[in-house]
Amino acid sequence: MKSLQLYSFMVIIAIMGITTSCNSSSTKTEEKQEVGAMDSVSQELEKTNKELEDEAKKVEASLEKVDKEFNASN
Repeated sequence: MKSLQLYSFMVIIAIMGITTSCNSSSTKTEEKQEVGAMDSVSQELEKTNKELEDEAKKVEASLEKVDKEFNASN
């Protein structure tokens, strides 16, 4: 009777171990996908911010040029 209980206990522990192992690997895969998506979004945001900064500098330069021309004409 004790060997049957011990055998049942070992089988239950093995099943729990396998289940935990499978769940953690799928969780890691999902986390990797989420991190990859976040990295992609972050890179796109940095690229967009750089482009916006470049455009803002061009606009500022154009405004300064117009301001100089306006002041020169007065």
